[in-house]
Amino acid sequence: GGGLSAFFRAVRAAGANRVSLGLQSADEEELRLLGRRHTAADAARTVRDAREAGFQNISLDLMLAVQGQTPQSLKRSVEFCAGLGAEHVSAYLLQIEPRTVYWARRKELRLPGEDEAARLYLLACSELERRGYRQYEISNFARPGFESRHNLNYWRCGEYLGLGPSAHSFLNGRRFHFPRGMAAFLNGEPPVQDGPGGGFEEYAMLKLRLAEGLSDAACRARFGRPVPERVMRAARRYEPHGLTSCRPGGFRLTPRGFLLSDALTPELLF
Repeated sequence: GGGLSAFFRAVRAAGANRVSLGLQSADEEELRLLGRRHTAADAARTVRDAREAGFQNISLDLMLAVQGQTPQSLKRSVEFCAGLGAEHVSAYLLQIEPRTVYWARRKELRLPGEDEAARLYLLACSELERRGYRQYEISNFARPGFESRHNLNYWRCGEYLGLGPSAHSFLNGRRFHFPRGMAAFLNGEPPVQDGPGGGFEEYAMLKLRLAEGLSDAACRARFGRPVPERVMRAARRYEPHGLTSCRPGGFRLTPRGFLLSDALTPELLF
């Protein structure tokens, strides 16, 4: 509506150049089950308002494996994103976290099982790729040149400063985070030191979230040595299972490997 148009114009004038919107689904029943108050038509109007305010870089979030989702409804949601001309799409598998509405309702929910959730994830990957969105991270897809730069910085183990309660930072080789409560933050309580960061295992764990994976060139630039041969041997072991894709001087996880990354990455690195 008019208020949102004014908001977009104000933040664009302030220097913001990218908008990320929580579409979640283009299916009205899925939105209702997710507890969302907006409709697909509302989302389309919001994207239009952002465009009219001058935003040429818009990202939409989709949720995967929600109650009632089918391959057909997921395809329609992907098509909806492409039809709106979104430059970037993030597609997240639903996770039930403690202290949320879904957690309280978890016993009554009828969510897809693990196998069906995996099929929906792989379908989202293929449908987004088919419409010109290149997968560059486990959950992130973009048209060429519209990858999220701050996301890439995190996954490439770059340094960053987080501001606000609970915000995490990585500066000068050390990780730290601010206190969780607003009062503690406003009272100037010092950040909690989490210790050093940026070692090979941490770097490799983060890089394996990216479609670019690990490479000898990047490892030499950062650590002065190539990808360890023990890691390459492990990667080659999983390639016949369709979980890794090896190349001279490096490897990456496949979409199927991404699905198992929490279990697969330690097997590759340790």
